[in-house]
Amino acid sequence: MGMHEVGMEPPKTIELKLAYSTQGCGLFVPPEGARVTLLVNADESADQLREVVLQGDRDGLRALAATIMATVESPVDGYHLHLDEDANGPVFRSPDRFTLTIDRYPERKATAASRTSADRRTTQ
Repeated sequence: MGMHEVGMEPPKTIELKLAYSTQGCGLFVPPEGARVTLLVNADESADQLREVVLQGDRDGLRALAATIMATVESPVDGYHLHLDEDANGPVFRSPDRFTLTIDRYPERKATAASRTSADRRTTQ
């Protein structure tokens, strides 16, 4: 089924400016007036899924997307970033005082054995 058959628009390309510290760590650099809120549904009843909501205006969500991509592209292995009201307010808000951590899995070093098994899979 093509994307137009289900009512989707064609994909579009957007440009995000990624910000880094001098050490190569991604930064959260929202424009003035941007807003992002982290809401957590703490309902623990058995039939209720626990929900986490990231809500914001366009500028806030774009700044968050840029921060995620800066973390993805950072040359610093093991780098992560915490967003909280104390450090990032009033742009970042969490009424229940949660912190949002953006973290990338550590890069795995390919071993000779894993390269060999991967080579076998691609040649079969």
